[in-house]
Order: sequence, then C-alpha cells, then structure tokens
Amino acid sequence: MEARKFSKFEIATIKRTAQSVNPMVSKKAKLREQIDALQAEYDQLNTMQEQYEASIKTMTGGYGTEDLVEKVIETTGAVDKNGKPIKITKYILKYPETVIPVAAEEIEGATAIEVDENEVVGEVEAPKDAETPVSPFMGGEAAEEEDPLKL
Repeated sequence: MEARKFSKFEIATIKRTAQSVNPMVSKKAKLREQIDALQAEYDQLNTMQEQYEASIKTMTGGYGTEDLVEKVIETTGAVDKNGKPIKITKYILKYPETVIPVAAEEIEGATAIEVDENEVVGEVEAPKDAETPVSPFMGGEAAEEEDPLKL
C-alpha cells in the first residue's frame, strides 16, 4: 500500500470523526467484554448440563432432557400468606407423543413400544415381472438386448 500524505484539513476531519465516534467505540469494547464473559458462562453451563445428561443421551439415542421433557407451571388457584398465587411445577414427558426413535420412524404407523430392535428381518425375493426395471449392468437377457454401452 502506498503511503499517502494527508493535508492538515483531512487530519483535522479524521480527528473530529474519531472524537465523535469514541463513545461508540468504548461501548462496543465494553459490550464485547460482556459478551465474552457471558459466552464463557454459557459454555460452562452447557458442559455441566451435558455431563448430567450423558446417561440420558446414551439411553435415548442422543436425546437430551430438553427434547424429552416439557416443564409446565400450573397455578393451583390458592394464594400464600403474602397474597401470591401458589404454583406447581410439573415435568411432563413428551416422549410418547413427539420423540420417536429412528427404528420406529422407519416402520410406518408403528410406535416405539411396538418396535423390537433385536428382531431379525429375513430377506424376501421380489417377483420379476415386466414392469420391474432391469439394470443393463446386471447381465441377463434384457441387458444383452439393450446394451447402452454398445456403439
């Protein structure tokens, strides 16, 4: 990059602009520090949560508690001695309604309870009919008749 010589008016303009934007630069630096501190705290909490949920994720095939459980806060209609409503927190499983393991998703209309993961599925030979497409690379009569690689 070529060194450029600024005139005294350009230097004055640069300095005035720097003076005008200095509060914004300072605020950006402070916000960046806060973001970095919050990101470090977030990462720490996330690591702790992953360690607590490790056994659940192993048991469910990778699903965490946020995927499996819904937190519901219900009011009882009663109030405490300070006049605040009494609330009950319940953790309700979403599993039967929403999260289905991969094995059950592959079987149309099956629920997770109906799927036996240890069941061995036998091979079934499909009948060959006129509508079944035949690959020219497999060999056989149809391949000899229509060889797309022959010139």
